[in-house]
Amino acid sequence: MLSQESWKMRLGRIFCELDLKLIKNGELGMSDEKSMVSDSYNLDFENVYKDVKNTLEEARSKAYSAVNFYMVQAYWQIGRLIVEAQGGKERAEYGEQFIKKLSNELTIEFGKGFTSTNIKTMRKFYLLFQNSHALRDQLSWTHYRLIIKVDNEKKRDFYIDECIKSNWSTRQLERQINSFYFERLLGTIKKITSPFASLFSIMLRRQIDLIGLL
Repeated sequence: MLSQESWKMRLGRIFCELDLKLIKNGELGMSDEKSMVSDSYNLDFENVYKDVKNTLEEARSKAYSAVNFYMVQAYWQIGRLIVEAQGGKERAEYGEQFIKKLSNELTIEFGKGFTSTNIKTMRKFYLLFQNSHALRDQLSWTHYRLIIKVDNEKKRDFYIDECIKSNWSTRQLERQINSFYFERLLGTIKKITSPFASLFSIMLRRQIDLIGLL
């Protein structure tokens, strides 16, 4: 039989063990809580960072597009000034001397990009697109330089629309022009004879707006 003193000692040990367990459990609970807070913080940070990144990338893309279009408008203005200076006519000898001198002066002042060939391209750009309001801000100067080489207005309009609708890069546009995409599409329409293909033919006709070409 245990003495009263022994019982007190035994109960003391039991209470000590219980206190240790409570402390340990409390620490584990705090640890779990800290872990949850940390996970929540990381999740919030990742979401915020993703949103910030998307915002900056969108702004950068819009700024790049805006700068590109400002240059397109500037080159259109240069073309207009040259045409008006020449009275709307390209007198061979005078025209060559004028463009060559302009090229030299602009190159000294602004650096590369103003060769005689490029200035002639700007002049042609204005002659082909005399309505400045019709210029599309989705297209860069490189897009327009490629489209200028297309010899037919309907084809040019088609490639402009396709560039915007399909979000073609300049490389994609160049590849489609060089592979005669317009002509191949036109050939496909002409070959359609099956009555089941009539709807497809109508869709293609609308797509490339071939009024007057068929």
